[in-house]
Amino acid sequence: MKLIEIKIVHQNVQELLNYCKRNKIKNLHLNLGLLSNLEILSKEVELINKCTDPELIELEDNAESAGKKEDYDFKLSVALLSKEDKESYDKLRAVYDESMQENRNVVLEVIDKKQLVQAVTVDDKNFIIPIELGVDESAVLSFFFDAKNWEKKEVSKSDIKADKTKKKK
Repeated sequence: MKLIEIKIVHQNVQELLNYCKRNKIKNLHLNLGLLSNLEILSKEVELINKCTDPELIELEDNAESAGKKEDYDFKLSVALLSKEDKESYDKLRAVYDESMQENRNVVLEVIDKKQLVQAVTVDDKNFIIPIELGVDESAVLSFFFDAKNWEKKEVSKSDIKADKTKKKK
């Protein structure tokens, strides 16, 4: 997985766990799978954050605090930085964005969609029904049904040659 994908999936898992909590979805397989993946992804995000240039973090914090005073969004807050800080931020952000395209081999827990059921009692009768999730939540969860979604992709020789050709131009 690319580092940026790790951060995105981490955020999506957090949101999915919050959704399950809000909607009182209690399925041991689902909750354990999501919690295991959250733990794995949290460790990866922590490593990514430790490797982020402290100057970039400081510039973003300065922009954020200036934006809070003026009630702007983050992009407008960056524009409030001094010219030197803005140039420094742009350079550091470009390096950060490029580094976020690097691949990292992450092994996540597969969630078996056949086990995503819950018991419901209607008129003193128990029924086993599939867990109902929203469209967005189902899309996020489907990522964990197949390990191929996050397997490290092997780079072919033709891809390497194409990459070298692009760099020469």
